[in-house]
Parts: sequence; C-alpha cells; structure tokens
Amino acid sequence: MIEAGRVIEFPNEVSEVLATPATTGDRYRVVGTTPPGGGPGITGLGPHTHPGLIEVFRCMSGTMRVRVGRNLVDLSAGGVVEVPPGTVHGFVNIGSEPLVAEVDLIFTPPGPRPEAD
Repeated sequence: MIEAGRVIEFPNEVSEVLATPATTGDRYRVVGTTPPGGGPGITGLGPHTHPGLIEVFRCMSGTMRVRVGRNLVDLSAGGVVEVPPGTVHGFVNIGSEPLVAEVDLIFTPPGPRPEAD
C-alpha cells in the first residue's frame, strides 16, 4: 500500500507522496523534484495515459513542459494544467534549475480505489 510520506526515487526524479485516497477520498497528491534537463517526470514514466484519472500538474518552482495530447504547455511557478482521463501526457524540466511540481491524480468517477495502492 502506498502511504503518505513515502519517498520514491527514479533515475531523473525524487517524489514524495503527500496524500492518498485513504485521507482525501478520491486522489493521490505527489510532489516531485526533477533536475535540469530531467524527466520524464512524476512516476518516472514517459508519455502515458490513465483511463480513470484526471491529472493536475502545478509548477511550484522551475519551468516544465507538459505534453497534453498533441499540445505542449510550458509552465513556470504558479502555472497549472489539467489532463483529462485517457489523454496522452508527460512532462520534462526545460529550465536550468531543479523543477518542483505537485501533481494530483484524481479518480473519476470520484471515490477511493483501494486496489490502486
């Protein structure tokens, strides 16, 4: 089971689970730090899809490029982009400093999914 506080290290990123469906009811919240030129971002995955999840990326510091379907969206601190369920997405750090991004993975329809852990 994935619990809040768990730190996950990937080759180009370190992520910490901030919240899980056990406490939020419908989402995971993760914060990841990616070095300059690093990616592909949260969970170490390149472009991928989630049929039953909305994914919301928030750039906390640094600069990121998020792929949302066929579009590329550049975000700096404070920028937010939402990825609808089933949409190909991924991100990379396009800046010269570490990227810190917070991501919500929201189940749709809402509700906890113990099997996701």
